[in-house]
Amino acid sequence: SGPWPRVTVGTGDDLRFLFASKPDAIGPVLGIVQRVIASWLADQAGVPRDTAQCGVVTLIQRFGSALNLNVHFHM
Repeated sequence: SGPWPRVTVGTGDDLRFLFASKPDAIGPVLGIVQRVIASWLADQAGVPRDTAQCGVVTLIQRFGSALNLNVHFHM
């Protein structure tokens, strides 16, 4: 743990099945999520969005604890 935010982003059934059948669709959606979070962080820090430099490490998890299909991102 540390001073940085940790985010888990879940998906609804429609996206869950899309990501399971077409894994290439994950990248563009993950890019959108990252841009939204980076913009929020820049706003919170009072830094202009166009000059802010935010980094993200993401783990894409495809299954839940019961080995059920549950595509989600740990960021």
